[in-house]
Amino acid sequence: MAEIKDYSTTADNNNSASPNGMPEGMAPGGVNNSWREQTARIKRWYDDVSGINSLGSYAAGDHFVAVCNATNTGAVTLNVDSVGARSVVTTSQTALGAGQLVIRGIYVFSYDATNNVFIVLNPNLEIQDQPAVTSLSDSDEMAVHDGALKKITVANLGANLSVAADNITTGDAAVSIATSAGNITVDAQGNDTDIILKGTDGGADTTFLTLDGSAAGEATFNAGIVIADGGNIGSASDKDALAIAANGVTTFSQIPVNANNPALEARITSNQSGISHNTYTKINLNSTLYDVGSFFDTSTNYRYTPTVPGYYWFNIAIYDLSATDVYDIIAVLYKNGAATTIFGRHRFLGVTNDDLYSSIVSASGVLHMDDCGQLLHAHECVFNVEDFVMALIHQILKLYPELKDKDFDLPPIGTGTIELRNDGDGDYINVWNHPTLAKPTEEQLKTSGDE
Repeated sequence: MAEIKDYSTTADNNNSASPNGMPEGMAPGGVNNSWREQTARIKRWYDDVSGINSLGSYAAGDHFVAVCNATNTGAVTLNVDSVGARSVVTTSQTALGAGQLVIRGIYVFSYDATNNVFIVLNPNLEIQDQPAVTSLSDSDEMAVHDGALKKITVANLGANLSVAADNITTGDAAVSIATSAGNITVDAQGNDTDIILKGTDGGADTTFLTLDGSAAGEATFNAGIVIADGGNIGSASDKDALAIAANGVTTFSQIPVNANNPALEARITSNQSGISHNTYTKINLNSTLYDVGSFFDTSTNYRYTPTVPGYYWFNIAIYDLSATDVYDIIAVLYKNGAATTIFGRHRFLGVTNDDLYSSIVSASGVLHMDDCGQLLHAHECVFNVEDFVMALIHQILKLYPELKDKDFDLPPIGTGTIELRNDGDGDYINVWNHPTLAKPTEEQLKTSGDE
């Protein structure tokens, strides 16, 4: 008799003579025989899958489902209904290893008639039932699946395993990057890309260091740089150019060179005439011996405009070659249109006849230049003897011989408390604020002048 396995899934093909099939146009008397035989086949199939029937032999493709009563420790055999023990292997025809069948596990076995073995279709692959190891060797094997179950050695796995850096996620514990030999290289390979070190400072996400890839690795630190006590800072060829002691004292191994700091020496190329009496005249310094930074104007305004903030030391000097009777010469440095405290003065009272001819007036001092809009230029002022109040000064000095030149305020620069004037109505005292000496009366001055 035919069994369920002998039938086709195509209905028209199940047309054998009754009771094995139902041919087209079969005799009515054969129908009941085919139907009764069909129900009997179903019952036999039920008894087969339920284990009620005993198996007479193994057939290719027979499948059996079994519950293991123990975990295997090595090779396994299967004997169904005492037909005969057959080896159980994997799909690759290898014997089972320890733990591939575990107690109370449900497994499917398929009979391979060609090799006369049972193939377990779902061996246990869980590692919790396997012996533990603390290290791997290159020859150890691991299971992989790419549509089929395969194996790979640790050596081959390492050679083929890589993770893109942008796929590395945030961890939750300390991380160390170490190597027992060779260098550790951090390479930002994108054009002009930076290397950035970040962290959390006081709860705030902070960039600690940026290495600028567009500037050959120029380093920008978020805060200061601290080196060990007694540490050095230098170049590749002079590593100890700058040494910083524990107390902060700094020592240079070479003499510092400030090649780019502004420096200037300016002068006139020929004598400048037309220096007016009692008025400041700008000196037209039209030539420079050197001008680091090119901040001096030698053709239009004759002024110095440095763009580097700082304290500057200035020296000025004026050489008088005038044959005119002059008793007072002042040289002063102007800043932003106003006189500074850098001024010199050469003065003789009570003399005539080219008194200051071939005299040099000089001055020096420090000025703070704090922005690029500050301008500097030199001025000169002269006082002619015949135009000023020499007679009045002589009269006052006869009355008060203890007075000095500094006590007189002679315009336009002076710090004295006595100011004299001559405005066409004669010489007179305009201001007298001397702290101890009384202002002389007209009678005293007349008497002093008659002596």
